[in-house]
Amino acid sequence: MTPFEVLPHGGLDQSILIPVLVGVYVALFFTETFGWVFVGLVVPGYLASVLALQPTTAAVIVLEAIVTYLLARGLAYALAPTGVWAPFFGRDRFFVIVLASVLVRQHDQLWILPALSSWLELQLGTELPPVREFYSIGLVLVPLTANMLWKPGLVRGLGPLAVVVGLTYAILELVLLPLTNLSLSSFELLYEDSAIDFLGHARAYVLLLTTATLAARFNLRFGWDFGGILVPALLGLLWFTPLEMMVTLAEACILWSITKLLLRYTPLRRYNLEGPRKLALVFTLSVVLKWLLSLIVSVSMPGMRARELFGFGYLLSTLLAIRMLPKKATRRVLLPTISTAFAGWLIGSALGLGLDVAAPVPTPVPAFNPRNTSDRLLRSEAGALALGHVRAELAPPRLEAPPASALIAHAEAWSALAAWIAAPTDDAAATARDAAARADLGIHAMSAPTGLFHHVSYAISPIERGVVHTSWPSALVVPGASGPAIVVPRPVAEAPAAEAAGPLCAALSCRLVLVAGRDQVPGVIDTTFSAALARLAPEGAVELRADFDAPPGRPLVHLEAAAPIGLPALQPASPRGGAGLPPMALAEGAPPLLLGAPWGEGRRAVVRMHPETMRASLLRDAPEIRSAPALMPWLAEQVRAWSERPESGLAAPSVAELTFLERHVAEPLIHGFTEDRALAARFARLVDAEVWQLRDCGSRRPCRALVANGEILVLGTGPSKLVIEAIRVPEEAGTWRLAAELFSATSGRALLIAISRSGAGTSAFTPAQALHQALSADEAGAPRTIVQVRGLGARPGAPADALAIGRPRAGVGELPPVLSDMLTMSGPLSFVPRWRLLEDAPELAALVGVRDALMAFSAAFTADAAAILWFPPALRRVYALGDPCLDLRRLSALDLVPTGRSCAAWVRDEAALALGGAAPGVVDVRAVMSKGTAKEEPPARKSGRAAAEAREAEARGKPAAAAVPAPAADFMTALAQVEAYAESNNLHWLRLVLAEPGLRLQAGLGRTTGRGFLALCETGADRRCALVWLGPALPGRTVVPSKIRAVGPALWRRNRTLLVDGEER
Repeated sequence: MTPFEVLPHGGLDQSILIPVLVGVYVALFFTETFGWVFVGLVVPGYLASVLALQPTTAAVIVLEAIVTYLLARGLAYALAPTGVWAPFFGRDRFFVIVLASVLVRQHDQLWILPALSSWLELQLGTELPPVREFYSIGLVLVPLTANMLWKPGLVRGLGPLAVVVGLTYAILELVLLPLTNLSLSSFELLYEDSAIDFLGHARAYVLLLTTATLAARFNLRFGWDFGGILVPALLGLLWFTPLEMMVTLAEACILWSITKLLLRYTPLRRYNLEGPRKLALVFTLSVVLKWLLSLIVSVSMPGMRARELFGFGYLLSTLLAIRMLPKKATRRVLLPTISTAFAGWLIGSALGLGLDVAAPVPTPVPAFNPRNTSDRLLRSEAGALALGHVRAELAPPRLEAPPASALIAHAEAWSALAAWIAAPTDDAAATARDAAARADLGIHAMSAPTGLFHHVSYAISPIERGVVHTSWPSALVVPGASGPAIVVPRPVAEAPAAEAAGPLCAALSCRLVLVAGRDQVPGVIDTTFSAALARLAPEGAVELRADFDAPPGRPLVHLEAAAPIGLPALQPASPRGGAGLPPMALAEGAPPLLLGAPWGEGRRAVVRMHPETMRASLLRDAPEIRSAPALMPWLAEQVRAWSERPESGLAAPSVAELTFLERHVAEPLIHGFTEDRALAARFARLVDAEVWQLRDCGSRRPCRALVANGEILVLGTGPSKLVIEAIRVPEEAGTWRLAAELFSATSGRALLIAISRSGAGTSAFTPAQALHQALSADEAGAPRTIVQVRGLGARPGAPADALAIGRPRAGVGELPPVLSDMLTMSGPLSFVPRWRLLEDAPELAALVGVRDALMAFSAAFTADAAAILWFPPALRRVYALGDPCLDLRRLSALDLVPTGRSCAAWVRDEAALALGGAAPGVVDVRAVMSKGTAKEEPPARKSGRAAAEAREAEARGKPAAAAVPAPAADFMTALAQVEAYAESNNLHWLRLVLAEPGLRLQAGLGRTTGRGFLALCETGADRRCALVWLGPALPGRTVVPSKIRAVGPALWRRNRTLLVDGEER
């Protein structure tokens, strides 16, 4: 049923003001009818809303209120006979309740709930939700609930509390939520974070208690009546946000004026509207005022949330208005209230500051810009030069002069490094390391050198700290080498000049390569780069420039008169690197885009090389791209290998390494040409990544894949714009296979699977995030559809078989068309019994609007449509497969799979076998039985037709019947026996099938699905075939005609059996 749009969007539709109003009238009804206490008016609606969202939190609130009641009762009366103090009454009693609630919540959240959660996890043997989900909420909800129990007592007070809250909850669940557009999906507490995070907002509670104390004293000393000591206490919190205080006071004045007019000039003046009735009237007017405000804002100010114009709290403005009604002027109430609130704010702030000074919280302060310890790109010369390129890409956009002290430290470091290069002694190395450390430069020996250099080389790189990057240059030095110095002044605009400097350095036996920390611009002096160049190469250097105007395959050399090297010495004659570089030709005049001093006044040799020539030098001796026959078996192998892989101990990738993975590996692989993909495959090795070519990724289409630090990116070759992601594979079992099957079934554009525990989605600095961002650069101007597959834990009240769909980009609008197609009867999600949007599932309201770092990036920087599919455990169970290779290895005892072979050798085309084809090397099944195998005890007798069919098969297989011609086997009986094996793993069932004539039984690992299966076919002319899946499966059979168009989509069904061109008998 479509809900009635009675509440304006952006205001009351996502607030609990309406439930609080219902709670007020429910409490008023029982007060008028039965004389129940009319206190704690915010409690029924607030607690009912919490109960609808998080029942455990509501239970904790009630328990804390009971403990608070007992503690306050003890403080008020138990110690009175000792003479310490007299029993508390009125405002003093309520202050004791507030104080007791603070103590109870403090101990509850500090140690009681964490200890109880740990104990329960140990006893139950399962992981409970985070303990934070059990914390009580609300600034004053616990003391107000405890105050409701004070007058009637604990036993007699719990009954009315349960009735009022229960009736409010029933109205909320049965009427408001299903029939109106009220939604608790964006339940925002008007008390902001202090209402949720008790321990994190101690200062708010210090202010609350301080102002409440002053209100109680001022009431006694001056007779100021605030309508409750919490009114100035809550108002005192607003001195941190003066605008919100002004809105609250203005709302109170407006309510006071409207109420006076109604009681004076309308028929309401004839009614007795005192006590609870007056409060209900004024609060109703407050809700109506907010309704009108929401309506006006939604129509005239789109994009602004009306809730930002609401007063603080739920009843605060109402209480102020009621207190002003008997007075002739508002100042008699507002001035004492504001004065008390301000005094409490001053004293509470001073008290909080004093406590911070006297007993500071011993929380460790993180070091400013902590050092990144990952050195994947600093293990080889190629990686070090690529890192210099990436650092130039990440340099700050504005060129600013560094501090003089930093310039001096770097100058001393470069001078020490130049001395070390010229004389590679231990003392020179120690001096260089000390000077580099003072300049915050790291020296890294190549732990995985490429073999192109004559001497041991070292990378000199500014230490990367956090996400802050500098524009200091980096270098690759070869102490002891006598060749020229090579500089790359424009590593970004003239890519891949920095990387190509490696083969050139090897060919020239160079002594160093200096990469600028940012692109140099004519006429602009970069002191960081020029200072390093002046100290490392005072005699001049060879500039390497990438230029599309240079002839391909023929680098050009421009020489100044005082150049440190001539043309003959620049010819790549070195056997170590020269084979990858063509001969160079001399060019006359100055090179284009001259950098530095005017031409002829320096000592430069400028080498201009076409970018394709540079790429060709980098592809020399590049490793071949590995290949695999099919996607699903390959994915299963990758997931299995990663899950069995021990912890590497390597640090998390740095920002520079993630940028390199995104821009120099993933992006060329996604939309580059063949040469770009080959270069990306070579670069991938630098960050422990690997590129694969997969021959069949569904619909006989090839694809390519990238494996990077446990994250997998598969790229399809079709025209689809669909991207499927599974980013929490270790925590959410079955999601990777679900995502992979959706990708294959829909011929998607990309598949992203996060296998590692790198925190994909929780942080913007993970390999998965880098791969996701690389996908965003794919086909500019063509929005994609991103579908994330997530695992939903068991939730109270949530249907076990319902798929929940979240829309992280917008809370309104239709589903993406491609997702609607998936959910049709012929779509890959047809196995889902039912689905619903998160907005329509109150028990899943906490997930509405949830989006991880990947989705947040897409929402902020792309126009992509997005959806998150939340699969409950019941729908994921059959996708959380075990190891299909282990299931198939058992069948080697019957020679159904070849022994002594890897799992990859068992890959078969399951669609072809289902249509009656034979796998290579298949022999007659009766020959298998002639080898003789040890007998196994048959499984337990089954009841019903399956057992009868099994007994008939056994009877037909007796030796006495062997003398007569064996009749054709009952195919359906044999199929039931194969299904019995799939359920029990007892080989006896398969031996019964193998003994039957006229049948062919085969096994394999599905090329398309990656699942282990048994294929049973009749050998006659009008044969029937069936695929029986191994491992977890749904009960029942899928029956399709003998057509490839029908068999292909049916492979994704999760029933135990796929029966082709047959019918159940």
